[in-house]
Amino acid sequence: MGEAYVGILLNASAYRGIPLGRTQNESLSAYEEAGQEFGIIPCYFRLSDIQPGEPFTTAYVKSKYGYIRKSVPTPRVVHNRAIYFKSDCNHQIRSLVESGIYIFNEENRYGKLYVHELLQHDLMLKTHLPETLPLSNVNLKHMMERHTELILKPNNSSLGRGVMKLRCIHGTWHATYPITGRRTVWRTVKCRMGELPSVIQRKIGKEQYIIQQYIPLAKYQGRPFDLRVSVQRNVNGEWQITGMIARVAAHHRYVTNLARGGTSLPAEKVIARALPTLSKAYLMSHVSFLSMYIVKRLEMTLPHLADVGLDIGLTAEGVPMFIECNGRDQRYSFREAGLAQVWKSTFRNPIAYASHVLKQSH
Repeated sequence: MGEAYVGILLNASAYRGIPLGRTQNESLSAYEEAGQEFGIIPCYFRLSDIQPGEPFTTAYVKSKYGYIRKSVPTPRVVHNRAIYFKSDCNHQIRSLVESGIYIFNEENRYGKLYVHELLQHDLMLKTHLPETLPLSNVNLKHMMERHTELILKPNNSSLGRGVMKLRCIHGTWHATYPITGRRTVWRTVKCRMGELPSVIQRKIGKEQYIIQQYIPLAKYQGRPFDLRVSVQRNVNGEWQITGMIARVAAHHRYVTNLARGGTSLPAEKVIARALPTLSKAYLMSHVSFLSMYIVKRLEMTLPHLADVGLDIGLTAEGVPMFIECNGRDQRYSFREAGLAQVWKSTFRNPIAYASHVLKQSH
């Protein structure tokens, strides 16, 4: 096929760090290694650097002197690793697609409620989805009447930000919420049926929240854990499970995110010790099957989906439960778990898939 440019669309903060080698969780060296394997030159740019119909784009490209900015032929295939909250940015991406550029993970920030609604009508998934509703006083009362533990979380957020828990103890409801500062401190206050305490109402503000049935997660060394499953398209354009790791909550916490004190460990080790009476191979196979089923269900609606990280919980009985879908998987949890080869593969596969798309277009 010969060498061809493939674009990696980055947020401005990661882009600024390229000359300094500070690209946050983006491993440019892993992209470069994959590029050499598939005869592709990765180039890195912001949304403001590429215009519909323009034959050239200014981007960073690796040279023997390091990364330099240069004008390159506008890539026909782009992997979107940026997140935008403004509608005009989404319109610009749509304009690029309409001009003939293939952008995979065209959108990578979907509301949790939207994803849940896409899945909830599938009968096969019914038993693997926690009940989820938009937060309102009516819905809160409804959920309190049906469940004894609930989770409140922002509809559009990541890294476990803003997650709170409601729990009924001996007929009285309690709300636990974080106070962030130099270190996160957790506070618990009482609340009434169908009402949130004023301190939590102030924390929520005007942000859209969802209320979700709490999943009683299996525990590893007394701490709840869930699984992050990387599901990506490969060099043949087919979906595959690239890797799976366990995220274990910090002591006395219910949030498993690494950014909230969680720990990343190999899934096999955690599952084997947390659920010793169940078959580890069967559980991992069940989680893999569910993950593949979910992405194939989502790709029917979400445009050019190719690279996601799914959060899957396991109950104490070994039932896998879908928690949420991440359209821009941070990937570093695999590196933190000591799975360096899997971590590198999460960067290799997007380049491999880009080479597949280029071949198909030829």
